Amino acid sequence: MFRLGWCFRDGLGCEKDLDKAKENFSLASKHGHVWGMDWLGHLLGDSDPQRWRWWGRAAALGASSSFVCNFALQVELFNSGSGSAAVMFAIGRALQGHVNDEARTIFNEGWDFDSLIGPAKLAMAFYEVQIKATKDAMRAWT
Repeated sequence: MFRLGWCFRDGLGCEKDLDKAKENFSLASKHGHVWGMDWLGHLLGDSDPQRWRWWGRAAALGASSSFVCNFALQVELFNSGSGSAAVMFAIGRALQGHVNDEARTIFNEGWDFDSLIGPAKLAMAFYEVQIKATKDAMRAWT
């Protein structure tokens, strides 16, 4: 499924069809193929929370570069008022349990930790606040 997605993405032996590429990368991802998750994320838009869901899953499984190299910009966009709350939530959710202050790593990678730890903490705090607000609303309603 991953290789078929690759073929559709690049038009190798078939017509280029990004919808079919997404479909096949999605199937590969659902079966745990890490690079399927990564490439599916590349075909989804910056403002699509599913990109961050798939990149977060890939990062947790060891393919972290797409997530780590791109999430800080989305956090910055959100903080400036032009980003997506759904994307911020997805980023914060993906980072949960994958930031280690002592080891100075994000998804077990230490590169650029100093510039990424601030946005990572902001995204995780946003996620936690939203979860708490949802729980509080449910308790108030019941």
